Order: sequence, then C-alpha cells, then structure tokens
Amino acid sequence: VLQGHQEIIWSVATNDDGSLVASGSDDHTVRIWDSHTGQCLRTIQGFTSRVWSVAFNMQSPLLASGNDEAVKLWSVTTGQCLKTLKGCPQLNWSVIFMPNSAHLASGGQDQMVRIWDWQTSTCIQTSQKHPTYVYAISHHPEEPVLASASANTAYVWDVDTQRMIVTLEGHGAQIWTVEFSTNGA
Repeated sequence: VLQGHQEIIWSVATNDDGSLVASGSDDHTVRIWDSHTGQCLRTIQGFTSRVWSVAFNMQSPLLASGNDEAVKLWSVTTGQCLKTLKGCPQLNWSVIFMPNSAHLASGGQDQMVRIWDWQTSTCIQTSQKHPTYVYAISHHPEEPVLASASANTAYVWDVDTQRMIVTLEGHGAQIWTVEFSTNGA
C-alpha cells in the first residue's frame, strides 16, 4: 500500500521496469514510490492545483505531469522541474510520452490533443477538435497511432497524417481511460 497523499489520487504510472510508481493528486503533489518497498522516494511540489496526469519517459529518467496550468517535465532522480510546456489554455487531463521518440502528447479541456517536442518545448502538432474535453490518451506501442477519449467516444488516429483511422462508439457514459494492448492489437 502506497500511503502519503493527503487528497484524491487522479493518476498513477509505472516506469519501464516497474520499479517505480508515480502518483498525481488533488493535494498538488506528485509522489515517486519504490514499488517493491512502498517507500515514498520523493515528493514533487510546485503545483498550485491538482495534478491530473503523470507519465514516465521509458528512454530517460523523466516524468511528465499535467495539471491546470501546464505540462511539466521533472527529473525522476532529483525531483527538479526541468521544463514547462506552455500553450494549452486550459486543464491538461492526460499526458503520455510517445514510444521511441522525443515527443509527448497532452490532452485536456480545450478539446485538443497536442504533440510536443519535449526537448525544445515546442508544440509541433494539434489534433482535430474533439466534441468535448479530452480525458485520456494512449499510444500504440510500435506505430505512430494514438487513441483519445472524449465524452463517450474513443478516436484512433494516425499521428503522422492526422487521419482518423476509426471512431469507437457505444459507451453510454464518459470514457475516462483508453489503452492499447502491449502487442498493439
């Protein structure tokens, strides 16, 4: 059991080997945990609002967080804020690092998915507008394909061409998360 947050936890993520867990909370913090011992290794502060989303970079010791202000990149090792990606005018509900690249995706209340070059802090692509908030994003493990959830519909689209591949309908209520299987099927 990982105990330490003072408020609701909105997001959890694990690093590539499963040794670390990050959690983002209503208490305006991100915590990094040792998944084997349950020990809190680091508490990252510096937020003025709840932290909606956290994601590990699988190629380097970076953690992304999304909150009401911006997407931020943190050193997993030191807990230092390395970069702030500004340009999203409203809440950032979901952040993910793209596999095998220097790109990160964010989605939020402005109904868009943005692709960032996190090394230059530049937004390089913006998706078509979704019908409502973008609550979740997932990336295909091998292909340049993203899934995003907005209202009761999920969208699967090609990042390179921005072409919608398929629209997945049928839920009777809000979709809060989307995920590709580990083999991409």
